[in-house]
Amino acid sequence: MSSFDPQVQSSSHARSGVWDPSFDQHARLDPEVVGQTPWDPASGRGAEGSRVDAGATRIDGDATNEGGRTRSQTTDGKPVLIDPLHQSTEVTITRERTAVEQGGQLYAVSDQLVVATGNGNDTVRVTQDANGALALAVNGETYALELAQGQEITIRGGDGDDTIEIAEGVDVNFVIEGGSGDNTITALGGGDDRIIGGAGNDTITVGEGNNYVYGGAGDDVIRVEGAGRNVLYGGDGADRITAGRGFDYVDGGAGDDHIEGVAGNNVLIGGTGSNTIHTGTGDTRVYAGNDSTVVNQGGESVVYASEAIGDRISAENGGRNTVVNVAIDPTLGRSMRIEGSEAFVSRVQSDIEMLRASPNGQQMLAEFDQAAASGHVVTIRELQNEQNGYASMVPGYIRNGEAGQPTDVTISYNPQFFLEDLPAPSVILYHEMSHAFNGVTGTFMPGPFTGTSTPDDARDAAAGVPNLERQAVGLPSSHPEYDYGDGRVTSSNPHALTENGMRGEMGLDLRPSYALP
Repeated sequence: MSSFDPQVQSSSHARSGVWDPSFDQHARLDPEVVGQTPWDPASGRGAEGSRVDAGATRIDGDATNEGGRTRSQTTDGKPVLIDPLHQSTEVTITRERTAVEQGGQLYAVSDQLVVATGNGNDTVRVTQDANGALALAVNGETYALELAQGQEITIRGGDGDDTIEIAEGVDVNFVIEGGSGDNTITALGGGDDRIIGGAGNDTITVGEGNNYVYGGAGDDVIRVEGAGRNVLYGGDGADRITAGRGFDYVDGGAGDDHIEGVAGNNVLIGGTGSNTIHTGTGDTRVYAGNDSTVVNQGGESVVYASEAIGDRISAENGGRNTVVNVAIDPTLGRSMRIEGSEAFVSRVQSDIEMLRASPNGQQMLAEFDQAAASGHVVTIRELQNEQNGYASMVPGYIRNGEAGQPTDVTISYNPQFFLEDLPAPSVILYHEMSHAFNGVTGTFMPGPFTGTSTPDDARDAAAGVPNLERQAVGLPSSHPEYDYGDGRVTSSNPHALTENGMRGEMGLDLRPSYALP
C-alpha cells in the first residue's frame, strides 16, 4: 500500500520516537535507515572502475549508471533499480536499490552491492583490514570495495559448487545466496548476515553477529561458532544443525534432521521427519514434531511432544524435562494461502508445521480454519527487501460490545527479518496472525491507547499506539473488555492468540510495550 491508515494496515514493528500513527512504520520512514528525504534514484557518483592497490579494481558502491540501468521488481511488486558497475569473465557487480512509494515519493528500503559469479565452481573471499578497507577476491580477480552509507553486500553464487568466505573482522552485513550446487559458505565476520544455501548439500558456518540461515533443499550441515542470536532453518533434506553459545532458534524442516542445542536458551524445532534433538545445557523449548528422539544433555527443557506419533524423551547429566503432550493434526491451517516464490512457500510451511506442534499455534490455526469455512481467508504473502511485517485488511471494529464485519486478511511476511527485540521471524509472523484473527472475526478494538500506569504504558501512549497493536502483543488496551466466547473476556486478544502468548510458550522475554525502546 502506498499510504497507511492505522485502521487498515498494522505492523509488528515500531521504534519509539519515530512511529507516526499516520504511517506504517517500515524501514522507509526510519531515519536510522534512509532518512526522511525522498530518494533520488540518480543520486550517487558515476560508475568507476579505476585500478588501485596493486592491481585491484576499485568498485564504488555509491556510484550510479543511468545509461546501463535496468529495472526489475520484487515478488511483492516493489521496483528494483539495477545499475551495472563492473563486468568481467568471472564476476558481474551491480548496485541494486529497492524502493517503495509513499505520498508520491520513492523511498529506498534496500541498497545492495551485488556480486554475481554466475555458473561454475567459484571461489569468493571478502576481507577487511584494520583501517576498514574491504577487499574482494573472485576466482583470482581482486577488487577494492567502497560501500555507500548503510549499504549491504549481496553475493550470488549461481549454479556450481561454490566456496564463499567472509573472513573474521569483516564488519559488514551480507546476503549470501549459494544457488544450486554443493556450496561451502563460511561467514565469520561481525555483521548480521542472511544466508540461503540453495538446492544441494551445503555446508554453512556462521560466526558472530545475528544471523539468518536457510539451508534449502538438500542434506545440509549448518553450524554456529559465535555467541550471537541466530535463526537457523534446515529446509528439506536430512540436515545436521549445531547451535552456538547464544540464543538460537533452530527449525530442522522436512526430513530426518539432527539438531544439537549446545549452550544457550534455545528454541529447537524438529519439523516433519524422524529427528534427533539434543538440547544442550541451557533453558530450552523443544517442538519435537513427528517421530523424534529428544535427549536433554543437562539443562532445563520444556518439550512439546506427541505420544501418539512416537516421540521419545529422555535426560542425561542431571537434565530435567517438562513434557507437554500435544496431539498434532496435519490438516490444521490448510485453509491458509501462501503466495510467493517456491523457496518462500517451503520456508513458510516450516513455520506452519511448528504451529501445528504448538499448543497456542493450534488454537490460532483452528480460528483461521473456522473463519475460512465462513468465507474469510488468511493469506501469507512474500515481503522482499523490506525489514518488517504487516497485515492488511478492511477492518471490523467492536462497537457496543458487538463484533464488526469479518474480512479477508493478507499478511506480508519477510521470513529473514528479526531483531533483538523481535527474536525470531515466527514471533513477528504470530503478531501479524493476531491481527489476522481480529480481521477474520471483526474484533479490532478502536481508538488510541491512553494508559500511563507503567513507564512502558506511558511510552505507548506518548507514541500514539493504537489499541489494536496492544491487542496483538497481548497487553491491556484502553478499550472495555470484550467477550470472545469460551470464557475469554479481556481488553486484549485471548492470550494464546497473542505475540506474548507465543513468547511465553517459547520461553522468550515478554514484550512490555508495542513501541520498541
